Amino acid sequence: MAGLVAAVAVVGSVPSWWCGRDADAWFRGDSARVHGLAEELVAFEADDDHRRATGAGGELDGMWGLLAHQMTALGLAQVVLAHPEWRDRYAPIVIRSAAKSLLPEMRTVFTDAWHGEDGRAVPDSSHGHAYLSYPALALGMARLVDPAFPTALAVEQDSARYFAGGAALVRS
Repeated sequence: MAGLVAAVAVVGSVPSWWCGRDADAWFRGDSARVHGLAEELVAFEADDDHRRATGAGGELDGMWGLLAHQMTALGLAQVVLAHPEWRDRYAPIVIRSAAKSLLPEMRTVFTDAWHGEDGRAVPDSSHGHAYLSYPALALGMARLVDPAFPTALAVEQDSARYFAGGAALVRS
């Protein structure tokens, strides 16, 4: 019986101890850890850019692509807000990944779900197309962290907000 109790105690405590060894550094926002993770996101976007440019295939698109690029933009924007000294390195990648979330191939699954109706093309649709709020959020964060946010992309963001049901925000 003592062996069983010891085994349960070990199985119950060792995994949480092992997985939590570095949790404090992550929680405190340790610069080395944050920088390493941010560089992984930069590498992800660079690989995606390469695949798209060369036609190598394997790039993310559809719902997963939209969300991956949106989350990359949001994560790197948070890094820039926490570490303004890294703005020059990460702000352009925030913009690039946010802009990718507007690509037509990111919306295919949603367009298919509405029998061919693309939310960007039909702003007055009764279907709502709330998924367009994801690119709008990513572009909003990109605008926040980069004072040189491209004007043409600002128009795209405003139209994405309009198409996501935020027409009152755009008009005001």
